[in-house]
Amino acid sequence: ILGSESELALGASFQPRSDAMKAKLKRDDRPLLSPRQMVDESTFNALTRYGFQSNSTWNQGHIRAVGVVPPGEINNTVSECKWAFSTRPRQGYGSEEEKQRSTAGWLSALPIFEPHWQILMADGRSDGWIEWGGKRYEFSNAPTYAEKNWGKGFPSKWFWIQCNSFYSAFEEEGGGQGKEEQELSVTAVGALRELPGIGGEETVGLIAIHHNGRFLEFFPQDSKIEWETEEWGSWKITAFTPDKKLKAEIIAKCDSPGTLLRAPTDGKGLAPACRDTFEGVVEMKIWELDELIVNAKSTDGGLEIGGGPWETTWKDSAEFNDAIKALLSVDVDLDGVFEQLPPLKLFKPRGL
Repeated sequence: ILGSESELALGASFQPRSDAMKAKLKRDDRPLLSPRQMVDESTFNALTRYGFQSNSTWNQGHIRAVGVVPPGEINNTVSECKWAFSTRPRQGYGSEEEKQRSTAGWLSALPIFEPHWQILMADGRSDGWIEWGGKRYEFSNAPTYAEKNWGKGFPSKWFWIQCNSFYSAFEEEGGGQGKEEQELSVTAVGALRELPGIGGEETVGLIAIHHNGRFLEFFPQDSKIEWETEEWGSWKITAFTPDKKLKAEIIAKCDSPGTLLRAPTDGKGLAPACRDTFEGVVEMKIWELDELIVNAKSTDGGLEIGGGPWETTWKDSAEFNDAIKALLSVDVDLDGVFEQLPPLKLFKPRGL
């Protein structure tokens, strides 16, 4: 397994190639039988029969179903999958002028709340191919998103909306589809998060928008967030700042049944726990000082629900208690703290 505690790189060689073992390709005058770091495409193919490697700009792999599956019934549709594509990140998490932020505040970077979540790339474009069951799909300039989750498991209940492929809806009134929005992406979530120490859960939510160089974050620390989500097919989330200067509304729908997927759970391992689609119709509006500044639509939205129970419509709002608000109001640069106080690096969370 290759990986890094500080860089966005991860990979594994599940089965090396026998011919690679015979050839004993060398690097630094030592036999290299499986990659221990990111390598170029041809070297990876020469060394690895089944495995993968991924960082912020390159993703490559070849995996197969081996007949051993975790609990829960999800039937295999293909026996193998291969892929290779390059990515051009356009937006991380935060404005272009500032250092990238921790998603959901600096406390989320520490091993306190469960689970942990970081948006790595809110918007990007990729070129390459994916081979699914022997059929190759090639793509160019495809919208791309990346996030990282870690901890014991996903929340007990959640929904997720993500889209970075919008067109302007201002122009729809004249007939036809409006022009493409070049710099617009949104990620919106609502979830039940475990509280540390005292037990129980709290309701949290977030809307994060990148628009023409600006970063608009609606978070319970300083915004009111409300949503109404059905078991499947309909999502609505709104947020506004206390002074009402900024307001956002995201409405999403999906007519297809979506795809049942496995997700990490606390106690049940990797189990069928969520349903996803990338065929969502997403409409987003943003008002600033009562003026509608964004009116955009997409038919390629990512939508998800997970956990449960989902017997009825989930109508809720997100709000932090005063203690959490007070902590988050302190501007803490965790990277700076660890750099200024080297002994504390022993306690630095992996991946930060």
